[in-house]
Amino acid sequence: MTILELIKEIDNKAVDFFCDEPQIVSIFVVGSMYNLEKYTIRRNNDYDIRLLVDKVTPGVLDKVEKFQKQIVEEFTNEEIQLGFNNNVGAVNHRLSEKKYNILLHFLIHEVNDLKNFLPLTHQVQYGKNHRILYGEDLLLDLCKKFEPQYLITCHEGIDYCIDMLKRDVYKYLIWVKNDKGFIEFKYCEIPTPNEMIAESVFYSLKNVLNNLYESCIMMNEIQGVSSYEYYRRLCGDKKQFEKLIICVENRDEDLLYSYGDKYDIFNETIAFLEVLKNKILCMKG
Repeated sequence: MTILELIKEIDNKAVDFFCDEPQIVSIFVVGSMYNLEKYTIRRNNDYDIRLLVDKVTPGVLDKVEKFQKQIVEEFTNEEIQLGFNNNVGAVNHRLSEKKYNILLHFLIHEVNDLKNFLPLTHQVQYGKNHRILYGEDLLLDLCKKFEPQYLITCHEGIDYCIDMLKRDVYKYLIWVKNDKGFIEFKYCEIPTPNEMIAESVFYSLKNVLNNLYESCIMMNEIQGVSSYEYYRRLCGDKKQFEKLIICVENRDEDLLYSYGDKYDIFNETIAFLEVLKNKILCMKG
């Protein structure tokens, strides 16, 4: 079984496993694997699968955990390593140094709070690039009222990422059961683990760059320009950021670490985010 065949099998198993759950509204895939025909297999692969539910309950969380463990056990083999993560935030895809890695990035959204809990930096991507596996498609309207200025102050926006990098912390949200058995959508932050240094940079820049590009297309400000060329134009005369763009586009950790230590990398990323922030402030609302 090839990796793409494996992904399609996980799609089918997700539908079979969750379709009888009364809280489920839809199951869908976003991110780079939403279009498998155009997907290129990498050493580290992020499979962004999402559940849209009426309400997050202890039963829903238990069922997600059971499904994840079942998939990891069934499909991990000598060549492929599977794992899972439920954080809303940057995630570490490097599960094994010797195998192809597939991380099940499994997030849950409630219908009534979809726009509140779904970071605005994801809403355009969810709305434009998703693959429904089961249920209703409620995502198409997400990207219709998007303005670039929102990328500065929204959750996972520029100010959020600058703060994360300046304070050297890894920030994320996650559904948890508290001591009384109730469900909470909990904010967490910890000192940046070494394995999250590169991911924090890729996460901070990729969301902002992608959504700037998509919003400019929606506003008919650019036509027929590749994302990479658009990112280069954003640099203007600040050519030192072109290497950082290449790092992000190719998820090239070796090139990223050529900047120096963690603080050199973070400072360069912060400087680029400040440039992007100024670009956005000069855009028409």
